[in-house]
Amino acid sequence: MTFPGTRALQDVSVHVAPGEIHALVGHNGSGKSTLIKCMSGYYQPDPGATCSADGRSMTLGDGSEARSAGLAFVHQNLGLVHQMSVTDNLALEWGDILRPVRRIDRRAESRRAELAMNEVGYPTSGDRCVADLKPSERVGVALARAMWRPGKVRYLVLDEPTASMPAAEVEQLLGSMCSLRDRGVGILFVSHHLHEVVEIADAVTVLKDGQVVQVFRRGEFDHGSLVRLVGGEEAALANGRVRPDSDDAPEPAKPESLAVLTVDGLSAPGVRGFSTVLSRGEIVGIAGVTGSGREVVLQAIFGAVKRTGTVSVGDGAMIPDSRPDISIREGMQLVPADRAVHAVFPNLSFRENLYVNRLAGGARYRVRHSRERDEATQWGRRLQVRPNRSESMLSNFSGGNQQKIVLGRALEADPQVLLLAEPTQGVDVGSAAEIHRLIIEVARGGAGVLVASSDEEELAAICDRVLVMREGLVTRELSGSEATSGALVGAVLGPNANQQATKRGLTDGANSDD
Repeated sequence: MTFPGTRALQDVSVHVAPGEIHALVGHNGSGKSTLIKCMSGYYQPDPGATCSADGRSMTLGDGSEARSAGLAFVHQNLGLVHQMSVTDNLALEWGDILRPVRRIDRRAESRRAELAMNEVGYPTSGDRCVADLKPSERVGVALARAMWRPGKVRYLVLDEPTASMPAAEVEQLLGSMCSLRDRGVGILFVSHHLHEVVEIADAVTVLKDGQVVQVFRRGEFDHGSLVRLVGGEEAALANGRVRPDSDDAPEPAKPESLAVLTVDGLSAPGVRGFSTVLSRGEIVGIAGVTGSGREVVLQAIFGAVKRTGTVSVGDGAMIPDSRPDISIREGMQLVPADRAVHAVFPNLSFRENLYVNRLAGGARYRVRHSRERDEATQWGRRLQVRPNRSESMLSNFSGGNQQKIVLGRALEADPQVLLLAEPTQGVDVGSAAEIHRLIIEVARGGAGVLVASSDEEELAAICDRVLVMREGLVTRELSGSEATSGALVGAVLGPNANQQATKRGLTDGANSDD
């Protein structure tokens, strides 16, 4: 698959057997999503490739042929209508809107939707609004939509379905995948969470720079070998952790007593009375399951959602409600979790997305294209953006590379307060280690950093202390050596947390290469 100036895929071959979970892994920009988009018909690949399903040939780049051949897809962007119910989202796929005029039996349609959700392991009412569902439940709706043709879907393609799920919700999806495998469905599964791959994959294909570099069968790979292939030796030494013991690893910042952010009595939808003081050089984490308030609190501090309470930056500059432009002007930057909705301009270039904050609040800014191109290229090298082309449209970059560019936008502004929601979501293990290094460097430079993440290992690795949220309230604070991944899982999940943590490989000391 060739884009202007870029060979995204070159002689890539993948074989997925019926009743097999086949993982596709690689760093950002390695070609994983491009391959899936060729299979689904979104991209037309270069001439010469062949594809077949159960012996039946199909044309790559033709979505109708893929569907007829028994392929179904769940993409990174689930393509759900959040304001509609589960039933109505599934009905859009069922094709009922194309039938002749008829009376709709709402009860029958709802029962049909609930049966489809049960079939993929996500029992729920068909009347529920998709906006009210947890991330895992939304993936369940997308799964039910993909699998609604009973007996006709032979192969399912999942592109990073667990990217932003807390550990408690990942288990449900992995269980559904295993059930589908046991029913004879072949699954091609893309994930940057390599422990998930080790847990359930029967085979693994590793991509690098658009080419296949290794194919493994079950028993031939472990976490350490995958980390080395995807992220390189440096990432392998860190084993996906942030603070490797190598001599050149940055030391954690030493927080100073000077406050850079003060939040008092903040309340917003799903958040009640949140208060904290963030000091210079401090990295503070926010943990919690979906719906705990973790997903909302940073947006409320920044002014992106309605809130009450007070927020001040630096020496007391007050941030009014619903004024993110003033937040930016006072030295605050937010990297939101949902970059597609809140962070990127897909039809602008990498360079334009990187520097758009300079226009915040209607400020006058003289554009110097050559200087911006040079600086953007430097940021691309620092953030490991692939391909490092400053004038390429952002829509041409993979989701992980878009995430790096959004982070670069925030870092380029040299903030005194940095708010990060799921900072390594959809990012490969090597790039995640580099992003963590950058976060620590920003804190060492005197900024305060708040990190809201569903990844307890990430929080345990980079944070000085972690605030645990449940039902909108901060229920616990863990500091220093007590803020281990196992302890965080226990605090987040509550009863039976130790069993969950052990099953997910998150108990203390569970980060060895095997």
